[in-house]
Amino acid sequence: MPRLKIGDVQHLTFQETDPPPFYRPNVSRDAYVGQPKGMRQVLFERGLYVEGMTENGPKDGSNVQLGMKYVLSECLDFKNQKCQLEVCIESRGHICDFFPKYHPELSALERVWGMAKRFLRKTCKYNYENLVKRVPEVLVSTSLSSIRRFFRKCRDYQNAYRLGLSGPDVGAQIKIYKSHRMPPPHESNEDLVKHKPYSLKKKIVEQRKLQDMLQRLNALMLNADDDSNSETLTWHAEESGDHFGFGALLAELEQIADDDSYA
Repeated sequence: MPRLKIGDVQHLTFQETDPPPFYRPNVSRDAYVGQPKGMRQVLFERGLYVEGMTENGPKDGSNVQLGMKYVLSECLDFKNQKCQLEVCIESRGHICDFFPKYHPELSALERVWGMAKRFLRKTCKYNYENLVKRVPEVLVSTSLSSIRRFFRKCRDYQNAYRLGLSGPDVGAQIKIYKSHRMPPPHESNEDLVKHKPYSLKKKIVEQRKLQDMLQRLNALMLNADDDSNSETLTWHAEESGDHFGFGALLAELEQIADDDSYA
């Protein structure tokens, strides 16, 4: 029967005072003292072992309670146990924050390693001695500008996930702005973000220019005399050295109107 009680400390290796494993009761003390207990013995001491348990449970997944890994993973002390890497980092006053599992696109290190492997395949001689020599060289050969670019790409993925996107929508969001000449999405208008092709973006920009010119034209009309028509305004602008800026505005409007793309 299990002998652990609430508050007891459970060692994961057999101590001098521990009895032999329950599944090998006649084994000599020298054969098990100092050895790892294993999942079966740990579960037995906690009163959680059930006859028929295996490491991962039935292959068809019909009963997860027969999987030793699953049952141990549900124990609070195992859930809250920090790994050795995390303990080592935090003991030196740093914060250890892991990326989500199965998301290498969030880690710039994966891209650095990918670039190093690609370069290594092109330059190594495919023997062990040369591989040992070349791996450290290619790892330090990645330029600082490339590393910064990798971090920016990872940041774009993080921003896409923050927007609640998933699946193909994430890739589409990342590809919206790839040129360094374009403003980032958070600094631009949504209309430009939705239209990736340059011709469509150019059309939108020209339409905005046209709208701005029309607003200026309306302002000029309001500043003119109430009994003046467009011909009078045109003549007045030409004779007075384009006092209202009306002549230049008409020239811009005519240039846009002549362009079939924006007619």
